[in-house]
Amino acid sequence: GMVFQNYALFPHMTVAENLAFPLSVRGMSKTDVGEKVKKALGMVQLDTFAHRYPAQLSG
Repeated sequence: GMVFQNYALFPHMTVAENLAFPLSVRGMSKTDVGEKVKKALGMVQLDTFAHRYPAQLSG
């Protein structure tokens, strides 16, 4: 599928922060959030992009 960046990501947050946000809102502990974010980024081979901002990503 495709996720349009303009409506799905917060431009002032990094990739990892964007992934962590909904988990934090749901009350998940910071430790669990960190583990889930790391796992998700690894699954899609984007772990090296965790600290980049949406505008720094291509397509």
